[in-house]
Formats: sequence, C-alpha cells, structure tokens
Amino acid sequence: MGTAGTDHHRLEAVPLPTAVIAEHDRVLVRLEGWPEEVAEQARLANAVVVLADADPSTWLEPAFPDAAIVAHAAVVPSKLADCVAGQDRYRALLGVGYAWIPCADDAALVRLRERVATLGGFAPVIRGPGGPGTADPATTALGARLKAAFDPANILAPGRAWGS
Repeated sequence: MGTAGTDHHRLEAVPLPTAVIAEHDRVLVRLEGWPEEVAEQARLANAVVVLADADPSTWLEPAFPDAAIVAHAAVVPSKLADCVAGQDRYRALLGVGYAWIPCADDAALVRLRERVATLGGFAPVIRGPGGPGTADPATTALGARLKAAFDPANILAPGRAWGS
C-alpha cells in the first residue's frame, strides 16, 4: 500500500495493482500476489513515488467511522472527479466510478444526491439514515427481482435496496 501524488503517469509504473483508491488527501495503491510479485511491483512503483509503509488491516476499516451518514455515489468513471468536486472528504475507487462520501446531515445528503443525479448516477446510503434514495421504476423493479431471487427471506440489509 502506498501514498502518491496525482500524476497519472505514476500508475503506469505499477503493472498489477488490485486497487487504486483516491482519497481527499492521498492515493492508495494496494498490491497483492505472491511475495516476489508484490516486491517487484513495489520496486517499480518506488521508481516514481515513495511508498509509505502502512498497516494492511486499514483496508478492512469502514470509510469515515466518525460520519453519521456515508453515501456510496456511483457514476460513470469519467464523471468521478465531478462527483467528488467540492467534497472535503471522500474515498473513490478509480477506474470504477464509485465514491464513498460522508454527509454531515440530511441536507448534505440531499445536495450530494442532486449533484450525483445530474451526473447520471445515484447515491444510496451505506451507513446512517437515508436508505437507497429514489430510483426510476425500471431500477426499482429490477432491484425487487434481484432481492427476491437472492434474499427471499429479506435477511440482508432489509429496507436498503430498491424494491425491497
């Protein structure tokens, strides 16, 4: 795991990262594989940036444990920068279009959802009040079918999926 600046050329030096996560103040690169592969990836990455030693268990920690509300914004990857623009804190999965964004209150969540919707995405809450938010009828119907197929007893996250 390491910390890097924002220069995209640095990522070209790391051939097999399993995750590249941008946060408001750093970029994390997770390297996995056989010990020799990880050592080689780290050597290549160190050619362009200094990797910081970090505790691998931090990858398992929930995002923003101090936040009462955390939304999982999803947009097309090319709009991810617009999605997190102006946010004081965020964690974004590069190349995928996901960002976890803490919200101080319901009003901040509404503003985030409005911005994400203008970008063609959605922002369900993964922690705190707010639920999945609104979705179009096709998404709601699909969510109900998936929930019925994979969780007929409604055990997994009741009330947190469209159509549940």
